[in-house]
Amino acid sequence: MGTRLSVSFEDKEVLPRTDRPPTFDPLYGFPKGRKPREMKASWEEMDRWKLELGDRDYCAHLLIALKKCQVFFGAFIRFFLCEQEQARRMPIFINHIFCAFMVY
Repeated sequence: MGTRLSVSFEDKEVLPRTDRPPTFDPLYGFPKGRKPREMKASWEEMDRWKLELGDRDYCAHLLIALKKCQVFFGAFIRFFLCEQEQARRMPIFINHIFCAFMVY
């Protein structure tokens, strides 16, 4: 099932060249430039909820909402976790994809 994928990574013509700068304009489609990403949670709020350094990213406000839910519902968190957990997992995936294509 993964043969097609592994074959494509062996072919040097289709491999992305990560050692070179991009061959396209990263601002293409953004006539006014990209908006800078802003943190929605403050450092004080992240300290108050005792977030690990690895969790202090652009999605920290969603983790804080999840922790608030855990405190509020306590033992019944399993029944109410779906929405907050999905909200936490999806931005991690989007952030991973975003960071893979952006040059900081």
